[in-house]
This record gives sequence, structure tokens and C-alpha cells, in this order.
Amino acid sequence: AVGPKLFQYVIKVVVQAMQLLYVMLKMDRPSYILLQNPPGLPSIAVAWVACLFWRSKLIIDWHNYGYTIMSLTHGRNHLLVQIAKWYEKLFGRLSDYNLCVTNAMKEDLWVNCNIKAVTLYDKPASYFKETPLELQHQLYMKLAKDYEPFQPRYVSAFTEMDEKNGHVIKTRGRPALLISSTSWTEDEDFSVLLKALE
Repeated sequence: AVGPKLFQYVIKVVVQAMQLLYVMLKMDRPSYILLQNPPGLPSIAVAWVACLFWRSKLIIDWHNYGYTIMSLTHGRNHLLVQIAKWYEKLFGRLSDYNLCVTNAMKEDLWVNCNIKAVTLYDKPASYFKETPLELQHQLYMKLAKDYEPFQPRYVSAFTEMDEKNGHVIKTRGRPALLISSTSWTEDEDFSVLLKALE
């Protein structure tokens, strides 16, 4: 339904746009402005205006569409979702360069928005490696001081230390601990992973 909530949202976007534009016009002249989308409302338009002012290049890093995330709450045909879709397509085409993390997104940007993008795979830096078991144990023991599930002293929920020789091993029957480097939003369906683990 269109009503006071829509009015509040419009006011919020206008205020955010003015604040963001003020900050962007006060900074030193950048050669490029790199913007991740989502969130892109109002930042894409504001960054585009700032680029016009500074004669800078606008680069959008597309991870998803903001309007598709909005549609999870409001439905695809909601007026706000339709405006957001039009907005992203329009201002997305006005950018100088576009990046995305998958070829599927690259294809979708081209087919549905007429936006040419380069795929730049999102992967961890080479220095990200599995944490050694001893460091894991130290972390779990530190957590045990404040969180009951991680207690007692030589045994955490995940590791245990042999009191005689000081070696750390993984405990039998330990729970799974999942750490995700992505956001946990409605558009990222982690239920598929969780169901697969059952």
C-alpha cells in the first residue's frame, strides 16, 4: 500500500542524498568513485552527480540489484520496487565502468539493463588460510570465559588439549561452526546450505 510509509521513505532518501552529496563535494577531487550496489539508493545518483562535479569516473561494483531485495519485502509490483528498478537501470547505464562478481550477473546486466560489465571474481586473498588448530583452541578457550557453551578449561566445544603433552586435537562429536564471508540477507538463501547439512 502507498501511504505514510512511502512518504517517510522518500524523505529518508532525500535527506541521505543531501548528506552524501555534501560529504562527497567536500572531499579532495578523486579520479574515480567506486560504489558497491546494493545499496544504491540514493548513492548511485549522488555519486554520478559528484563525478560530474569533479570530472571523475564512476565505477559500480554490482553484487545484486537493490530492487530485487526490496521486492522480497514489498512484492515485485510495488510502486517503490518499480521506481527502484527504473532508477538502478537508468543510473547504472550512466556509470563509466561496471564490475560484477559472476558471469551470470554480467549477462543479466547486459540483457536486462544494457550495461556492459567486467567480471571480477570475488575470492579471498591468498593469505587467508585455515587457522591452525592451536590458535582455534586458544580462541575457544578465550570464549569459554564469557560463554557457557565453550566451557570447561581444557576442553572447548570444538577442541581439547592433552594435559600431559599440550597437544590440541578436535573433540569427538563437536558441533559444526560455519563462518560466512558474505552478508546474511534475505536474498542470500542459506537455507539451502543448512538443509544440506542436516
